[in-house]
Amino acid sequence: MQGYYLFAHKSNGRAILISNERAKISFYLLATSSILNLLLNLLFILVLQLGVLGSALGTVLAQGITMLVTLYLLAKMDRQEEEPVSLKPDLS
Repeated sequence: MQGYYLFAHKSNGRAILISNERAKISFYLLATSSILNLLLNLLFILVLQLGVLGSALGTVLAQGITMLVTLYLLAKMDRQEEEPVSLKPDLS
């Protein structure tokens, strides 16, 4: 269940990047997450012989690492913007 929260934060961060016209960065994050997931799964399943547990660990770690990178990029983007990125909709 912990992996869901990582996935949700990562997905929300990617959505914020897309809405701020940074779709290419969002795509690179998705591609990096997938490749990292594959490599960690291979490490945990084939090298460390953890089986299904290894697959779960690899997936959760890949999502966690990607979530941290996404949050870092959002914070960096927020510092560079003249007008900070807001999560509240502009209803005016």
